[in-house]
Amino acid sequence: MAKKLHKYFKVNEELFYSLIVSICGASIIGLFNRYYILPLDQTLVYRIVNIFAVIVLVTPPTIVRYANYNKLKTIEERFPDFLRDIVEGLRGGMSLPLAIKYTSKNNYSALTPKIKLLISQLSWGVPFEKAINNFASTLNSKTITRAVRTIIEAHRSGGNIADVIDAVGTSTVELEKIKRERTSRISSQMMQGYIIYFVFLGVMIGIQKFLIPSFSGNTGASTGALVGAVGGDADITSMMLGSTSNTVINVEDYEKIFSHLAVIQGFFSGVVIGKLAEGSVDAGLKHAIILVIIGYTVMTLATGI
Repeated sequence: MAKKLHKYFKVNEELFYSLIVSICGASIIGLFNRYYILPLDQTLVYRIVNIFAVIVLVTPPTIVRYANYNKLKTIEERFPDFLRDIVEGLRGGMSLPLAIKYTSKNNYSALTPKIKLLISQLSWGVPFEKAINNFASTLNSKTITRAVRTIIEAHRSGGNIADVIDAVGTSTVELEKIKRERTSRISSQMMQGYIIYFVFLGVMIGIQKFLIPSFSGNTGASTGALVGAVGGDADITSMMLGSTSNTVINVEDYEKIFSHLAVIQGFFSGVVIGKLAEGSVDAGLKHAIILVIIGYTVMTLATGI
């Protein structure tokens, strides 16, 4: 587990540093809130500062991860162009390493620095298989990793490598088309996920502001009516009530429970929305953070009203 984390953060150094900064910032805000705001008995201010601490904790890593996700999408979209240019070089009579070097004149957006690094390794005498494996590992893309493995097997076995790479490029293009079609078709379901969560918040606020207080008020009214019915005798009243006095509803406890439910529901709803809409948990984290912040803020403001 430790080795996997080390490898992951080695590839994603920006994410590692953003986590350190966000954890330190959120810890400072949390300590300030705990030892300065809380003793002042300012519950609403305390909760608002908690919201700010959560934002500081989760926003930088989420931004970095989503930026990496968009960068990877761009790389996967441009990778077929890279393969097509290699095929042109191969059909022009070049060897596979030379055809890869030939592509250095072209621009592949976010993929260009990785290709230049691959070409540099080939120029320094690094074996082809090791260099292209390093290329795939730095990109951390399953699609590109599968394509690179196919290219390596074709290079080992010989034959018409150009046709193999051309087929790999075509399959990659088709896969990207399928991803885009899925995203366009699932966008309506993403909106439904947001609407369902907002309806959930509305129901929670309605229960918190109207249903729970009415139960608490009815308990008090029933107790008063019972005291009047027995002629104000406290001893008889206490015997008849028994444990009824222990069933008084604490509204504040329910407010905390509803706030926690809003956060939990928002997080998992966001993850599901991102996974359905964009096929990635990283994209789901973006939606999860948005819904968690909205849910906790709405429930906090509803409590303060």
